[in-house]
Amino acid sequence: MSTPTIGLAPIDILTDQPVAPRRRYGLYSAATVKDTGPLRHAYATWSTDTCADGGYWALCNPEDPTAEDDNGVKNLDRPAWQTAFPFAIYAGIGCDRIGFDDAAARAKSRLGAAEERLVERALWQGRANIRPALNTTDATLLAKTPVSLTAAVALLEEALGESTIEAGLIHAPRRMAAPAASLELAKLDGPRQRTSLGATWVFGSGYTPSDTGPDAGPAADEGVAWLYGSGQAVVRRSPVQVEPGQHPATPGYFDPASNQAYALAERTVLITLDCPLFAVPVTDDTPQPAPLPAPTGLAASALTETSARIDWDPVAGADSYLVDITRTP
Repeated sequence: MSTPTIGLAPIDILTDQPVAPRRRYGLYSAATVKDTGPLRHAYATWSTDTCADGGYWALCNPEDPTAEDDNGVKNLDRPAWQTAFPFAIYAGIGCDRIGFDDAAARAKSRLGAAEERLVERALWQGRANIRPALNTTDATLLAKTPVSLTAAVALLEEALGESTIEAGLIHAPRRMAAPAASLELAKLDGPRQRTSLGATWVFGSGYTPSDTGPDAGPAADEGVAWLYGSGQAVVRRSPVQVEPGQHPATPGYFDPASNQAYALAERTVLITLDCPLFAVPVTDDTPQPAPLPAPTGLAASALTETSARIDWDPVAGADSYLVDITRTP
């Protein structure tokens, strides 16, 4: 009598996914982030003094008593009101493991990983009538044709300074971080990167797929990006709400036929972005290294049918050399 053979199926080993560090130098690094109560039915309106202007008055001028003023009248600005509306961000998951608690934790984890990118994308694009938004007609265009990154930063800092912003924000696609650092336009200052005049860079990962000009214009061409300058930003966030997701074939979050559990994590966000708002198209002017000269002092010695000694003077900055050897008949 033979002994039956019992086969064991492979066992799946479940482990925790790697924990990645949060992206740095994006909107959440530059803005003030506040956790609040529910925001779904809220909106913000405020009167800002950031962009207010003043005047000057001639106290004593015998030749012209009204010199340096506007027809002898002191002009007073009315308050500039701004409004912001909330929007929701969400992430969900369907799990093969039984139990809503696990699906809920995974949905919340996914929202945490994607949150900053989603908020940046909403701020840049202004989807679903989200306000404020960067690429709107409210932005003042500082250049009609693309300029160098250095010139763009100069234009934005000058415009922000003339609008009485001491140090605003410069929003840029994330791919512009390396050129800015190479040109010494971005310097580390604690958890932020700043320009020489103190403006804070916002290298948004959510800005990259929506790299468009004011009023949702066409996407930037290859080698061209859009930069925006704005006032300071405050991001208000509601608590994260985790709810059972809706399975397409069953009335609840759990499908017993497939052991699938569905969960949805959602929170409401309200961004207040202070005035002003400027836009400028830029080209990537990352300096390219100059080609190194060919070595001098080339000399060959100890020639044989199969070998030779070749010497040359070293070239500063060279990491390696390419030697081309040809045999003359």
